[in-house]
Amino acid sequence: VIHLEPENFDHYYNLAILYKENKEYKKSCHFLLKSLEIDPENVKALTLVAAISFTLQEFDISIEKLDTLVKLDPSNEDALLQRAIISLKVGKFENSLNGFYDLGKLKGFNDNLLSDIAICHFFLGNLEEAKKINNLSGSAKNFEYNDAIINLKLGNYKEGWIGFQSGLNNGSRELRSGFEKFKNLPFWDPKKHKKSIVLIGEQGVGDEIMYSTIINELLDKVEKIFLFCDPRLKK
Repeated sequence: VIHLEPENFDHYYNLAILYKENKEYKKSCHFLLKSLEIDPENVKALTLVAAISFTLQEFDISIEKLDTLVKLDPSNEDALLQRAIISLKVGKFENSLNGFYDLGKLKGFNDNLLSDIAICHFFLGNLEEAKKINNLSGSAKNFEYNDAIINLKLGNYKEGWIGFQSGLNNGSRELRSGFEKFKNLPFWDPKKHKKSIVLIGEQGVGDEIMYSTIINELLDKVEKIFLFCDPRLKK
Protein backbone atom coordinates (compact mmCIF):
# COMPACT_ATOMS: atom_id res chain seq x y z
CA VAL A 1 0.00 0.00 0.00
CA ILE A 2 2.86 2.39 0.83
CA HIS A 3 4.44 1.53 -2.52
CA LEU A 4 1.20 2.47 -4.28
CA GLU A 5 0.57 5.63 -2.23
CA PRO A 6 3.92 6.82 -0.82
CA GLU A 7 2.57 10.24 0.22
CA ASN A 8 -0.25 8.96 2.40
CA PHE A 9 0.32 9.74 6.11
CA ASP A 10 -2.10 7.08 7.36
CA HIS A 11 -0.27 4.19 5.68
CA TYR A 12 2.98 4.94 7.53
CA TYR A 13 1.19 5.66 10.80
CA ASN A 14 -0.88 2.46 10.66
CA LEU A 15 2.20 0.36 9.92
CA ALA A 16 3.96 2.02 12.87
CA ILE A 17 1.04 1.06 15.12
CA LEU A 18 1.28 -2.58 13.99
CA TYR A 19 5.01 -2.68 14.75
CA LYS A 20 4.35 -1.08 18.14
CA GLU A 21 1.73 -3.74 18.97
CA ASN A 22 4.32 -6.35 18.02
CA LYS A 23 6.85 -4.63 20.32
CA GLU A 24 9.16 -3.87 17.37
CA TYR A 25 9.75 -0.37 18.64
CA LYS A 26 12.64 0.65 16.38
CA LYS A 27 10.64 -0.16 13.25
CA SER A 28 7.60 1.57 14.72
CA CYS A 29 9.64 4.70 15.38
CA HIS A 30 11.11 4.57 11.84
CA PHE A 31 7.67 4.63 10.20
CA LEU A 32 6.35 7.26 12.59
CA LEU A 33 9.21 9.53 11.56
CA LYS A 34 8.33 8.77 7.92
CA SER A 35 4.74 9.81 8.60
CA LEU A 36 5.95 13.06 10.15
CA GLU A 37 7.86 13.89 6.96
CA ILE A 38 4.41 14.09 5.35
CA ASP A 39 2.61 15.81 8.24
CA PRO A 40 5.23 17.36 10.59
CA GLU A 41 2.64 18.75 13.02
CA ASN A 42 0.49 15.66 13.47
CA VAL A 43 -0.18 15.47 17.19
CA LYS A 44 -0.88 11.74 17.47
CA ALA A 45 2.33 10.83 15.59
CA LEU A 46 4.44 13.29 17.59
CA THR A 47 3.00 11.94 20.85
CA LEU A 48 3.69 8.34 19.90
CA VAL A 49 7.25 9.04 18.68
CA ALA A 50 7.98 10.76 21.99
CA ALA A 51 6.66 7.78 23.96
CA ILE A 52 8.44 5.11 21.92
CA SER A 53 11.71 7.06 21.86
CA PHE A 54 11.53 7.21 25.65
CA THR A 55 11.08 3.42 25.75
CA LEU A 56 14.14 3.06 23.48
CA GLN A 57 16.02 5.53 25.74
CA GLU A 58 16.51 7.85 22.76
CA PHE A 59 15.79 10.83 24.98
CA ASP A 60 16.96 13.57 22.58
CA ILE A 61 14.38 12.50 19.98
CA SER A 62 11.70 12.29 22.65
CA ILE A 63 12.43 15.80 23.97
CA GLU A 64 12.57 17.20 20.43
CA LYS A 65 9.08 15.90 19.61
CA LEU A 66 7.71 17.03 22.97
CA ASP A 67 9.14 20.50 22.29
CA THR A 68 7.19 20.54 19.02
CA LEU A 69 4.01 19.47 20.81
CA VAL A 70 4.40 22.25 23.39
CA LYS A 71 4.99 24.84 20.63
CA LEU A 72 1.81 23.66 18.88
CA ASP A 73 -0.15 23.69 22.15
CA PRO A 74 1.50 25.39 25.17
CA SER A 75 -1.26 23.98 27.40
CA ASN A 76 -0.59 20.33 26.49
CA GLU A 77 -0.24 18.96 30.02
CA ASP A 78 0.90 15.48 29.00
CA ALA A 79 3.69 16.87 26.81
CA LEU A 80 4.83 19.28 29.52
CA LEU A 81 4.88 16.50 32.13
CA GLN A 82 6.76 14.00 29.93
CA ARG A 83 9.32 16.60 28.89
CA ALA A 84 9.97 17.57 32.52
CA ILE A 85 10.30 13.90 33.57
CA ILE A 86 12.75 13.10 30.75
CA SER A 87 14.78 16.24 31.47
CA LEU A 88 15.05 15.09 35.08
CA LYS A 89 16.14 11.62 33.98
CA VAL A 90 18.93 12.94 31.72
CA GLY A 91 20.21 15.44 34.28
CA LYS A 92 18.79 18.68 32.80
CA PHE A 93 17.52 19.71 36.21
CA GLU A 94 16.94 23.40 35.48
CA ASN A 95 14.85 22.53 32.40
CA SER A 96 12.93 19.97 34.42
CA LEU A 97 12.27 22.42 37.24
CA ASN A 98 10.97 25.06 34.81
CA GLY A 99 8.77 22.43 33.16
CA PHE A 100 7.20 21.34 36.44
CA TYR A 101 6.53 24.98 37.38
CA ASP A 102 4.91 25.59 33.96
CA LEU A 103 2.71 22.56 34.53
CA GLY A 104 1.78 23.79 38.01
CA LYS A 105 0.69 27.17 36.63
CA LEU A 106 -1.65 25.34 34.25
CA LYS A 107 -3.20 22.67 36.47
CA GLY A 108 -2.29 23.68 40.02
CA PHE A 109 0.42 22.36 42.32
CA ASN A 110 -0.72 18.99 43.68
CA ASP A 111 1.41 16.94 46.08
CA ASN A 112 3.05 14.77 43.41
CA LEU A 113 4.05 17.83 41.39
CA LEU A 114 5.49 19.51 44.50
CA SER A 115 7.45 16.32 45.16
CA ASP A 116 8.93 16.48 41.64
CA ILE A 117 9.84 20.13 42.12
CA ALA A 118 11.51 19.27 45.43
CA ILE A 119 13.70 16.62 43.83
CA CYS A 120 14.78 19.08 41.11
CA HIS A 121 15.91 21.49 43.84
CA PHE A 122 17.70 18.59 45.53
CA PHE A 123 19.75 17.80 42.41
CA LEU A 124 20.46 21.50 41.89
CA GLY A 125 21.92 21.63 45.41
CA ASN A 126 19.14 23.80 46.87
CA LEU A 127 18.68 21.52 49.87
CA GLU A 128 16.77 23.84 52.18
CA GLU A 129 14.35 24.75 49.38
CA ALA A 130 14.01 21.07 48.50
CA LYS A 131 13.15 20.20 52.12
CA LYS A 132 10.68 23.08 52.42
CA ILE A 133 8.79 22.14 49.25
CA ASN A 134 8.90 18.40 49.99
CA ASN A 135 7.31 19.09 53.39
CA LEU A 136 4.33 20.53 51.49
CA SER A 137 3.87 17.30 49.51
CA GLY A 138 2.79 15.04 52.38
CA SER A 139 0.61 12.61 50.39
CA ALA A 140 2.99 12.24 47.41
CA LYS A 141 4.23 8.71 46.77
CA ASN A 142 7.86 9.91 46.85
CA PHE A 143 7.49 12.10 49.95
CA GLU A 144 9.22 9.74 52.39
CA TYR A 145 12.05 8.79 50.03
CA ASN A 146 12.69 12.41 49.02
CA ASP A 147 12.80 13.37 52.69
CA ALA A 148 15.28 10.55 53.31
CA ILE A 149 17.79 11.53 50.62
CA ILE A 150 17.53 15.21 51.55
CA ASN A 151 18.28 14.33 55.18
CA LEU A 152 21.22 12.13 54.15
CA LYS A 153 22.64 14.98 52.08
CA LEU A 154 22.19 17.36 55.03
CA GLY A 155 23.97 14.91 57.34
CA ASN A 156 20.86 13.90 59.29
CA TYR A 157 21.78 10.23 58.95
CA LYS A 158 19.41 8.62 61.44
CA GLU A 159 16.32 10.22 59.87
CA GLY A 160 17.71 9.64 56.39
CA TRP A 161 18.36 5.91 56.70
CA ILE A 162 14.94 5.27 58.27
CA GLY A 163 13.16 6.59 55.18
CA PHE A 164 15.64 5.30 52.60
CA GLN A 165 14.01 1.85 52.52
CA SER A 166 10.78 3.37 51.17
CA GLY A 167 12.50 3.87 47.81
CA LEU A 168 12.26 0.11 47.23
CA ASN A 169 8.48 0.25 47.55
CA ASN A 170 7.74 3.25 45.35
CA GLY A 171 10.12 2.55 42.45
CA SER A 172 12.66 5.27 43.27
CA ARG A 173 15.32 2.64 43.91
CA GLU A 174 15.51 0.03 41.16
CA LEU A 175 17.37 -3.24 40.87
CA ARG A 176 20.27 -3.14 38.46
CA SER A 177 19.36 -4.17 34.92
CA GLY A 178 19.41 -7.96 34.60
CA PHE A 179 18.33 -8.64 38.18
CA GLU A 180 14.60 -7.93 37.75
CA LYS A 181 13.80 -11.59 38.47
CA PHE A 182 14.72 -10.99 42.12
CA LYS A 183 12.14 -8.23 42.50
CA ASN A 184 9.63 -10.47 44.28
CA LEU A 185 12.04 -11.78 46.90
CA PRO A 186 11.05 -10.71 50.42
CA PHE A 187 13.09 -7.99 52.09
CA TRP A 188 15.51 -9.27 54.70
CA ASP A 189 13.96 -9.63 58.14
CA PRO A 190 16.68 -10.27 60.77
CA LYS A 191 14.17 -12.18 62.93
CA LYS A 192 13.12 -14.57 60.16
CA HIS A 193 16.04 -14.93 57.77
CA LYS A 194 19.06 -16.18 59.71
CA LYS A 195 20.40 -18.84 57.32
CA SER A 196 21.18 -16.83 54.16
CA ILE A 197 20.79 -13.47 52.46
CA VAL A 198 21.37 -12.24 48.90
CA LEU A 199 22.78 -8.75 48.35
CA ILE A 200 22.10 -7.14 44.97
CA GLY A 201 23.99 -4.16 43.55
CA GLU A 202 21.72 -1.21 42.95
CA GLN A 203 23.62 1.97 42.11
CA GLY A 204 26.99 2.93 40.65
CA VAL A 205 30.26 1.15 41.32
CA GLY A 206 31.30 3.86 43.80
CA ASP A 207 28.21 3.30 45.93
CA GLU A 208 28.81 -0.43 45.79
CA ILE A 209 32.38 -0.08 47.06
CA MET A 210 31.19 2.18 49.87
CA TYR A 211 28.42 -0.17 50.99
CA SER A 212 30.66 -3.23 50.71
CA THR A 213 32.58 -2.01 53.75
CA ILE A 214 29.69 -3.04 56.04
CA ILE A 215 28.95 -6.47 54.51
CA ASN A 216 31.08 -8.21 57.15
CA GLU A 217 28.73 -6.94 59.85
CA LEU A 218 26.05 -9.22 58.37
CA LEU A 219 28.14 -12.28 59.26
CA ASP A 220 26.99 -11.82 62.84
CA LYS A 221 23.36 -12.04 61.69
CA VAL A 222 23.25 -14.76 59.00
CA GLU A 223 25.16 -17.94 58.18
CA LYS A 224 25.72 -17.37 54.48
CA ILE A 225 25.90 -14.28 52.25
CA PHE A 226 25.47 -14.29 48.46
CA LEU A 227 26.49 -11.16 46.55
CA PHE A 228 25.63 -10.02 43.04
CA CYS A 229 28.10 -7.23 42.37
CA ASP A 230 29.41 -5.20 39.45
CA PRO A 231 31.65 -7.62 37.44
CA ARG A 232 34.55 -5.17 37.83
CA LEU A 233 34.51 -5.78 41.59
CA LYS A 234 34.50 -9.58 41.42
CA LYS A 235 38.19 -10.04 42.34
